[in-house]
Amino acid sequence: MIDTKVISQGVTRKVAGSGLQLKHLSIESKRNGLSGLRRPLSEVTNGQIRVTKSEKIICAIVSYLLPDI
Repeated sequence: MIDTKVISQGVTRKVAGSGLQLKHLSIESKRNGLSGLRRPLSEVTNGQIRVTKSEKIICAIVSYLLPDI
């Protein structure tokens, strides 16, 4: 996703640091689309957002994972 400039290297680090993998994001987006992906990315853990709440970033990831939408 970095090579195609879908998300930045910083966001990629946050995703990796959160324990999420591309397969997890892919499964969630296929099951529930945007709302399914929003849940794990914007989950609050220890008072902090897990990865991001940015709709722009979440939509970019969904568009990458589900190009037919």
